[in-house]
Amino acid sequence: MNKMAVIVLLAIGNMFFTACSKDGDNGTSNEKKLIIGTWIDRNHFTDAEWTFSSSGQLTLNWSGTDEHGTWSYEPSTHMLYRDFSWNSNTIHYSDIIQSITSEHMVTIGMDGNITNFSKKN
Repeated sequence: MNKMAVIVLLAIGNMFFTACSKDGDNGTSNEKKLIIGTWIDRNHFTDAEWTFSSSGQLTLNWSGTDEHGTWSYEPSTHMLYRDFSWNSNTIHYSDIIQSITSEHMVTIGMDGNITNFSKKN
């Protein structure tokens, strides 16, 4: 491939990336707003509820026990980060939000596991 073709492809890619990576748009702020609330894990834990507060605090309620931590969201990559203590160990989750609505959220973990969540009313 000649140099001119490479330059044109890079320029086109850069235009696309720039147009799609706007962090301040309504889509990304809406995604973060949708995360806030209590979600029921439908795959891995029985009766596990994850509560994401607007202040970045996280509570995992599982079988009547509350574990506390923090969460954050990176809109440009759709990454959801969760850190909390479990039996004196710090647990880190890094998941990509594949889809989210006001009722359902699907995440993909770095290990490839897919988790389906339902929003608790």
